[in-house]
Amino acid sequence: MGYDREHLSKLLEFVRMLYNDPANAEFAQGLKEIVGTVPSSAGNGKIDKIEKYLALDYDLDTIENPDYAFIKDDKIRNTLNADWREMMRCRYGLRGHKENFGEFARCAHLQMEMLLDIYYTGKYGDADNILKNLQLNATMAQASNPKVKVPDSLNTWAKAYCLQYETGHSYKEFSPLIALNGLRNDESHRSQAKSSKPSVELTYSSVETALSNLTNVVKEAMTY
Repeated sequence: MGYDREHLSKLLEFVRMLYNDPANAEFAQGLKEIVGTVPSSAGNGKIDKIEKYLALDYDLDTIENPDYAFIKDDKIRNTLNADWREMMRCRYGLRGHKENFGEFARCAHLQMEMLLDIYYTGKYGDADNILKNLQLNATMAQASNPKVKVPDSLNTWAKAYCLQYETGHSYKEFSPLIALNGLRNDESHRSQAKSSKPSVELTYSSVETALSNLTNVVKEAMTY
């Protein structure tokens, strides 16, 4: 049985990500046991064993994002991890999933929605109070930057857009999250007429970094 070079390349990239993460010590040890420490010619049989051990989709059925470990609510944490696993499948084009940036962005947006809800609900409570404070903070920010937009309704875009005023972070850190809304809508509604080009360049890495930044903000807020 032959193996596609592109598939193996993506497989190796995914293996490196898991192997180098300290949270996956058991995985690293298991891989060492399969491959061994003595170099040898890795035939298809050995590759079969590695792929079976990883089991690609199967492995992602159980792996968790260590960044979400701080969330105590099992339901919320499990939901975030499920969306993260699906995002990784779309990111690396794993078995049964083609590499798909649109679906990757949709899964990232689902996590962003939940994380923003955790942050703002924990800080302000109900929706009316959240919107009131977002409008107040954006209005105050207009004093130094007239281009600041004051949201007229509460939605994910407004929460992501105003996060910089809430936390003192830079616009650049969260701009990929703000730009996800258009892509998310296109994917969720299967729009044939795509939204206008995002104001910032969206890449796998930029979205992952912005999502990690948001996770850290929520973590810091929850540990106060």
